[in-house]
Amino acid sequence: MDFPTMAARVLDKNHQEGLMQPVKKNGSSYICWSFEIVSTCQGYKKNNLRNGYILMCCIYQVWEEYTMSKVLSVLIILMVGFFVLPSCTKESKSDPIIPPNIPNDSVPNNPGISLSLDYGDTVLYLNSTGSNIVSPRPLTKAGRFYGFPDGIELDSANGNINLEESETGLRYKIMFVPNGTTDTISTKVVLSGINFYDSIYNLSKGDSIARAIYNANGRAYSPGQFGTGTDNVFDDGHGCNNQGCAVSFSDGSINLAQSLRSGAIETKQDAQKEFTYYYRIADKSEKTLNRMNVKLYYYDKKSDIPQYLWDILLKDHAGTILPTGRPLGRARPRPPCIIIVAQ
Repeated sequence: MDFPTMAARVLDKNHQEGLMQPVKKNGSSYICWSFEIVSTCQGYKKNNLRNGYILMCCIYQVWEEYTMSKVLSVLIILMVGFFVLPSCTKESKSDPIIPPNIPNDSVPNNPGISLSLDYGDTVLYLNSTGSNIVSPRPLTKAGRFYGFPDGIELDSANGNINLEESETGLRYKIMFVPNGTTDTISTKVVLSGINFYDSIYNLSKGDSIARAIYNANGRAYSPGQFGTGTDNVFDDGHGCNNQGCAVSFSDGSINLAQSLRSGAIETKQDAQKEFTYYYRIADKSEKTLNRMNVKLYYYDKKSDIPQYLWDILLKDHAGTILPTGRPLGRARPRPPCIIIVAQ
């Protein structure tokens, strides 16, 4: 891939995510970063960026065969600064609100309003005996509620969350915009459960176990950790294992090599299959039945993976499985993409 194409991709990625992370592909390294121009553009916003950010991405590509790479990177920085900085314009009260379905952690809750959005806890658990509708504490103003990313079943009129109909094991951002204002208040909640990273697993390198992630904390789950018990039930009803998808009954992980041997998915190019995974966790849900879908893909080599899956991995990976305090990324597709390559 040529440099301008990759540069455009990385710029788009950072514009949408606002994250600081390296992007590596095809043996070349690109280092990119973005930041808010708070001191320079306080109270301003770029005309064509509705999310309140001005993102500058300075890209440096390590090309061994080019001796002028540092000069090239300096020219890119100067060009980005020349075209982005002069385009700040004073924000007025008539400006449209930030689209509330796009996460924007750089714009805090408006200090001019005294409302606060609160669901009583930051982690919400399924309930086996009572209602699985969770309501926010009453607000003194009417308005509209929005959730990000897709996957949360949220009533836009009253903010009620239907846990049974939502995708669990993920972190969501809930936003409220009072009627007649451009103010936004927000909070983040985790819908308790397990999930998996979108990721590539290379069997030739011994990378054959997909580890379950509990409560979006970004760490592989083991029974007894994170306030859970040890008498969990993974693959309740054995629906996955009966189809060859080798789910561990002890920790919920998936053995991908064993899944291939058991015929869960064909070992041919672009083979794919989706499974419904039922489980019960010994936590505050009191082992209420929970579920998610997982999707397996197979390719002979990493280079055989199609572009649409690279877009998922580079732009959407781990967008909603992040430790508390870190910004949310883009919405990632559901179910999680577990990509198996032979070599």
